Order: sequence, then structure tokens, then C-alpha cells
Amino acid sequence: MINTLLLQGYRQQLASRPSKVAFVLDGQAFTFADLQARATVLQQTFAERRQLRVAIALPNCLDVACWYIACASAGHTLILMEPEWPQATYKAALQLVRPNIIAGGPGAGIECDFSAAAGNPDWYDETNFAFLAGFTSGSSGRPKAFLRDSNSWLASFRCSSREFDISAETVQLAPGPLSHGLSFYAMAESLYAGATFVTQSNFSAEACITTLQTSANSLVVVPTMLQRILDSYSKELNGSCDQRHDGAGSELKFKAIVAGAKLSSHLKQRFRATWPAAQLSEYYGASELSFVSVNHDHEDLPDDSVGRLCEGVSVTTFDSSGLRLPASTAGTLHVRSAMLASGYLKQQSGAFIIAPLSGTDGWYTVGDRGHLDAQGNLFLTDREDRMLISGGLNVYPSSVERIISEELHNRGFGENLEHCVVLGIPDPEWGEKIVLILAGNKLQPDSVYSADSADFAGIRQTLAGCFAGCLQKHEIPRLLFVAETIPLTTSGKVAYRELQQLLPELTQLII
Repeated sequence: MINTLLLQGYRQQLASRPSKVAFVLDGQAFTFADLQARATVLQQTFAERRQLRVAIALPNCLDVACWYIACASAGHTLILMEPEWPQATYKAALQLVRPNIIAGGPGAGIECDFSAAAGNPDWYDETNFAFLAGFTSGSSGRPKAFLRDSNSWLASFRCSSREFDISAETVQLAPGPLSHGLSFYAMAESLYAGATFVTQSNFSAEACITTLQTSANSLVVVPTMLQRILDSYSKELNGSCDQRHDGAGSELKFKAIVAGAKLSSHLKQRFRATWPAAQLSEYYGASELSFVSVNHDHEDLPDDSVGRLCEGVSVTTFDSSGLRLPASTAGTLHVRSAMLASGYLKQQSGAFIIAPLSGTDGWYTVGDRGHLDAQGNLFLTDREDRMLISGGLNVYPSSVERIISEELHNRGFGENLEHCVVLGIPDPEWGEKIVLILAGNKLQPDSVYSADSADFAGIRQTLAGCFAGCLQKHEIPRLLFVAETIPLTTSGKVAYRELQQLLPELTQLII
């Protein structure tokens, strides 16, 4: 029998409260009965066939939820694709997964091809079926399809429900794209709990604030989105004489759940000062690993850590040769838990197979580096594929970015700073020259971080003071690039490859 627990809360609401609001898009509300009616229509596309692969490349819309409900109910594999992929990437993904049904994408409608082979018995099990496939680029930049089975997804639901207190009373706002794991998971988790899910067709910080003030009690975002919500809220308060804003921050109570990148200490402090009654949590995980660790404000864990391990999760580290390292020694993080993906979907001799996750000796990794301290707190260093080598020594950009960003904020120069990014450029002397990109929509090259200087002397002096005693010599950036904006992925993360290509167009200074 197909595992029906994935939609447990959804079905309970259908039976007892079908008129309850389940899904809200840009203020338009849809009930649980509305979702079921649309999912029933979509299920007719299956025509009682089993074990199909159903790919969706949709913008944020009701059909994302309804295709999920239809596939989870009937035992088909739902494949999440990015609607804004370049044509070449889209074609490569289709060749990899060979879907029987495609919804959205360049065709914008629903296309069916039932001649393609259905689910392979080697990886299909009705009691624990591979119901979801997503894509991750990894270090190559090419789409790589991972599979999640229903049992691992249920284990993730139970973990997040416990950690973040998600229930039928939750109104969960996730304004990011549903084609990405963070917001899609929040939607699926809401259906599992019988909660109300709220999203936007396009991210609007102002609309997020309104929703938090009127209905939502849970917010799921990446750090960039949280920063823009805070910026918008500060601007709204400073520019309004309306008494309704007086004390609004102290009264606003909600849970903010942040993932996708490490939260800076400055952003945490700003959140606490703006919304002292709200709760802030960040978690570390990955599409293939699900939840690994969580850092709740109320547990008073180190700000620069990604928290304690989630229940049932074990972590160890290995060196580059595959040797397991002693406890608390930094290395490549490897994970064990019931929440791991089944593996990567591949084709071999015309048949579908599951290739195992990368790992060593039964432990699995996505290439992140870090360590556990003696108290069991997890610290991240960087991804292996972002590591730079300058002067023959390893440089971990995330660590350097965190230090510089926090120093600039501590010295009072971070008010307009939105992004602090470290990259490497080829250099005959250093191998890779370390460069720093500072970005913010109010940054101008003749006034960056220096109100007293008409040239760039103030910038150099400020950064020199920032670097002294904080960075090792080989970690210090040699060039500074200044920009008002930098390219971001659709999920709000820095698009490093695109940014690297844009460097020649940015204002450049020698530090």
C-alpha cells in the first residue's frame, strides 16, 4: 500500500475542516477543498497508470501544491525543475530523468509521453517509494538529480515539526521559489501538518511584513531575504508617522526559520533588536542530507555555529584521503541519519539506477567542511568546491567573508552593506589572488564606508584595520570590487559563477 502519511494533516483537514485556508498566493486564499478539487483534475492525467515520473517547471502557483498532492496520493515520482533554467540546462535535465509528464517549462502546458519507461522496480517500492526528485548543481554546475523516498521525507517532517513546533495552527510564510528545496519543503511540511501555507509569486519584503503583521506566525527564508525584510521594516518605520507602527516590532511574535547560508552575527543581533518578541532559528542541511543541525536563539548556542545536531543525526569528519579524523577535528563533514536521500538518479544501459550519495565507509557528504566542538556544536568552514589555494595555502571564503563582514559592522561601516563576497582570480604569483566584493544598493565608489574621504584612502584604511589581527596573510584580499548589486540565484543565494564573470565590469581598487 502506498505510504499515505505524507499527507496526513491534509487529509484530516479535508475530512473535518475542508473550508479551512490551506494555500495563499499573493493574498488569494484557497481552501483544502479547493486543493483537492484541482488535484483530482490533475490525477486524471495519470489515467490509472502507475510509477510515472512527473516533472513540473512551474513558477509559484497553486498547481505546485496540487501536483505534489496528486503524485503523493497516487505513488508517482514528482520531479522539481527550475522554470528559469537556461534552455540547455532544461534539456539536459529532461534527458536525465525522461519524464512521462511535463507541466510548465517552455511549453507552459502539460505534455505527456507514456512511451518512456515507467518506474524501475529496482528503485520503486509502494511502501517507501521514491516520490520526489530534485536537482542540485554540485561543483560541476550541471544538473544532478537526487531522489527522496517517502520514509526519509516523513523522518524530515517529524524532525522539523518537533524542532520548529509546526502544527495545524501554523500559518507558514515562505516567499521563495517553490522550485527550490527550502520553500517547497515548507509547503509540503504545511500540508503534512494540516497548516496554512503562504507564498508570493515574486518576493516582496513589504508584503512579507504585512503578512507577519496580519496572519503568519512562521517565516521561512534565506539570509538575504531576511536582511531585505529587516531593511524594508526599518525604512517603513522611519518614514511613517502612523501611530500603528509605534512599538510594532516589540509586539510582533513569530518564528523565523533561516537556512541556505550561515546567518551572520550582525544579522542575528539586528533581528533581536528589531523583533525582541520573535524567535530566530537557523538550521544547516542540504537537499541530499535534509536536517543536520539547528541553532535556536533560546538555547543560547554559539552564534558562529550552526547549532547542535538534530535528533537521530550523527556527524564525523574525514580528510582528503578518506581517513576518518579524531573527534572535534576539522575536515569534510559526513552524516548518518534516517533523513538522507536515496541517492542520485542515473541512467545506465537505458535503465534507471540509483547511484549512492558521495561518502566514505557508510557516511555521506555533500562536500561541506567543518567540525564538531567538544560540546557537540557544529561549525562550518566552507564547501570543498569553494576552497581557494593562494600561495600554496588553503583559503575558505565563507570564513573570510564572515570575519570581514562582522568587522565592518563592528566598526560602523556596515549600514549599507548587503553582501560581502570573497572569490579567487588566476594569478601567476599566488596561483589564486584573493579578491573582495562589497555590494549594497546605496554604495557609491567615492563614498564607500568613508564619509570624510573623496577618494578611496578611507576604504583602504578601514579595511587594513579590519584585516589586522583578524586574517592570516594568505587570506587577505588583494583587490576590492564595489557594486550596488550582485547576481543572485532564484533562491536568493549569491550566484558565484555569474559574479566571477562580472568582475571586469565592477569598480576595482587595489587594497
